[in-house]
Amino acid sequence: MSRIIDKAASVVSSPSVIYVILRYVTYFLAFVNALLLAKYLGGYEYGIYSFVLLIVSYMAYANLGINESLNTEYSKYKNTLRANKIWDTAWSLNLLICLAVSLLWCAVTVLDSDLFANYHFRDYGYLLIVTCLVINLGRIYITYYKLFGKLLKLNIQQILPNITILVLCLVFKTDITVNMIVWALLITNSIALLLFRIGLPQRPKFTIDRAISKVLITRGISLLLYNLSFYLMILFASSLVSANFEVTEFGCFSFANSLVNGVIMAGGAFLFIFYPKILNQMEGTDQQIEANIRRIKSIYVVGIDMICLVSILCVYVISFWYPEYSIRMVQIYSVLILGKCLNNATTGYSAFLIARKKEIRLAAYGFCSVGVVWALSSVFLRFKLGVEYIALAVTVASFVYSSCVVIEGVRTLYHKISFRSYVYEIFGNGSWLNMLLLVLFAFVWPNPYFLLGSIGLYYILNFKNIKKAISSGLDIMTNKNALNF
Repeated sequence: MSRIIDKAASVVSSPSVIYVILRYVTYFLAFVNALLLAKYLGGYEYGIYSFVLLIVSYMAYANLGINESLNTEYSKYKNTLRANKIWDTAWSLNLLICLAVSLLWCAVTVLDSDLFANYHFRDYGYLLIVTCLVINLGRIYITYYKLFGKLLKLNIQQILPNITILVLCLVFKTDITVNMIVWALLITNSIALLLFRIGLPQRPKFTIDRAISKVLITRGISLLLYNLSFYLMILFASSLVSANFEVTEFGCFSFANSLVNGVIMAGGAFLFIFYPKILNQMEGTDQQIEANIRRIKSIYVVGIDMICLVSILCVYVISFWYPEYSIRMVQIYSVLILGKCLNNATTGYSAFLIARKKEIRLAAYGFCSVGVVWALSSVFLRFKLGVEYIALAVTVASFVYSSCVVIEGVRTLYHKISFRSYVYEIFGNGSWLNMLLLVLFAFVWPNPYFLLGSIGLYYILNFKNIKKAISSGLDIMTNKNALNF
């Protein structure tokens, strides 16, 4: 009994577990805020608020992926003299790029008085530009702290804006305005930026090394294209649904996709903080790399598959509160979550290829997958099939993308690939059963009893893999030095 208590105490006190728990709290607060803002702002003002979030999202790509390239390059050279030069150069480049983009935005706003007039952009435009500047300046620190496993300030940066907006909603209710929200984002992110500057492992100096700059910008743009290319698959599918289906069906598709993203983000919270260490470990011998990829598959991939299958039951319960969507939302969710399961199967090999500087190929595979979505969706629309088939197009494209990544990864690591090894990498560790059950539920028998029986069957037949994943995951979480390189 004392051993169990000690184990539980180690899990609860682990920095990675504390970070993930607080991240889940952040997700919950963001969900509550979305409900309250939709109610208090009203349809039109909420549309303006959504536009503000869209601008913030686009501005996140404005630093040319410097934070992503810092992640990969620093992970490789940590504990060497070159690491400090990489940090100084990345910080300096990020500062210059953010300032240049912000000044450009201001100039465009001054020259075009009708810029985004439908969204009343002039009422909050300059304030939003400054807010995006502060947010983007903070992103480089987020990456840096993550590299050192110092997660407390990352928790504060995530949770502070959501708590502030929640308080504003509860205090002002229907009197809350978009300007108040933008001010809240600016103030809270400024506080986070100040906190980031305190207690840095290495205070940055304004220094730009030309050779390092070239690497950071080149890799940053490649990683940016890689991240954007995969995001375009679902974005393109959503655009097709909005153009070819009724508003209610588009809402059903978007809601299901939002739930999928929430589940995957929650499941990927651990991967977020361990990713620098994973990249660092991809620099070893072929045998070490193989062992690390196998470990990722046996812990992370199996864990995500478990979460995804159980989440369908939760979505089924949620569907009762949305009778206009009903079981169809659960079907769409099941198909989209299947695509995510396929993507997760490539996690180890995608990290390995990024470590080998092949992210531009990953980007090419991503853009090809967008073409698959377009081609299949065109066929499905021609035959007037339902919106769940557009979701199927995304999943098939995910399968194509995952296959390309696995084939490239295996060939790079082993210099050859067989059909048997390819099948194992995509469908191994019980993933084939998970995927088969999701397809049957979505397209053959969308019955809750079948779903419940399928989950039970998956857990029974895959018990050894699940037990190993849970045991290994707990060992990592209880290791206080798990984030150290």
